[in-house]
Amino acid sequence: MNHSELLKQIKNKTTERAYIFFGKEKWAKDRALNQLKQALMPNGLDVFGYTELGDSTSIIQMKEACDTLPMMCEKRMVVCVADTLISKEEKQLCEYLKMLPETCCLVLVVQDEKSRIPKKIKDNVTVVEFSAVDETQMGKFLCKKATNVGVELPLKTAVNLFRMTGNDPLRSENELDKLCHYAKQSGIISDFMLNDVVMASSEYNVFTMIDAFLNQKYQEGIKLLEKMLDAGESPIGLCNLLAGRFRSMIRAKSLLQSGGSEAAVIKALGGSAYAAKKAVAASSKFSFTKLTECIEILLDCDKNVKTGKMPQKMALEYALVKMFNK
Repeated sequence: MNHSELLKQIKNKTTERAYIFFGKEKWAKDRALNQLKQALMPNGLDVFGYTELGDSTSIIQMKEACDTLPMMCEKRMVVCVADTLISKEEKQLCEYLKMLPETCCLVLVVQDEKSRIPKKIKDNVTVVEFSAVDETQMGKFLCKKATNVGVELPLKTAVNLFRMTGNDPLRSENELDKLCHYAKQSGIISDFMLNDVVMASSEYNVFTMIDAFLNQKYQEGIKLLEKMLDAGESPIGLCNLLAGRFRSMIRAKSLLQSGGSEAAVIKALGGSAYAAKKAVAASSKFSFTKLTECIEILLDCDKNVKTGKMPQKMALEYALVKMFNK
């Protein structure tokens, strides 16, 4: 089961006795837990029937919480961080899951995305996977949230907002709150407002700066660099981000030349789809020789800073001139 399927189940009031939540998207896990909690214990009844248990919880402690009868609501909800339970008390956990009372809804939360969930446990719970939220899914969520406070947010603008925040759902929500307040008079959020209000992630700004230089808009690129530095970004940190982007371009170009389709290459690159798409698009504007040269220039920049040969800002600006000077 995925996140969306779970939300439909909650809406239809057909929840299970036991779940395991796993996957890398913490924001989606927290949101699902909150919605499940509201469905099982409305009107503040969580005071009487909701229990959270940490990763140091023993099977005995979890059993006591689950066996306690609910008060003023149909079911007790117990949320337990279960990495340690699964790794150290697997057999006891399997046995207890078979006896879990109907009066309890147990959610086992796996924090380590690399954790192995044994088949015997899977057989006694509903497994919910929380993979990274895709742009369209998050865009629709942001549009709905804006509509709820009387502000129109076009889907394309919502997706741009998600990209600007580095594909971070929580940051997107926080920035949307600012945008909705800003757009109260006009009633609509535009792309121009994004540039005025949203604090873009370093990654997004680096993409934008690379695009400006590639399109020979050198003043625009330098202006964005100055803006990032004035905002407190570390020159050496930006140098490392740039190096990461160019390594992605080299890999994208190699995969494309080996016969991979754009879609396949984007998937192979991993990470955010937006970052992968940008790497694929930019790779076509460089030769392998130039991409390798850019990596070497950025390595020299790092070396010049760390050895004290050049001040950080000067070293980065010098590197950019060498990289993008035709």
